[in-house]
Amino acid sequence: MCQAYEAEYSFIVTYERINTTLGFFAAADGKPITTNPNPWDKYYKDAWDHGWRCFGERLLPWSIESRLKYSERIKSREYFQRTGKISAAIKKLR
Repeated sequence: MCQAYEAEYSFIVTYERINTTLGFFAAADGKPITTNPNPWDKYYKDAWDHGWRCFGERLLPWSIESRLKYSERIKSREYFQRTGKISAAIKKLR
């Protein structure tokens, strides 16, 4: 029984990370927040919206930062905060 809960938890966390990342890149592409593909599920809608808002506030969501090497993480975060542009390391994550 416990394994089923762990699998469900893992699925939810993974899907949240995916939606946060997709929302971030949607904002980077200039798509409006109303294009969220998850209006049917509040949890996933909120994750996508969070990623979208992070772009506007010049914050890298953890779903992106955690996929970068430590040295790239710092450089990419500072570059994005300073310029509002996505580094080449982040572009590779698409």
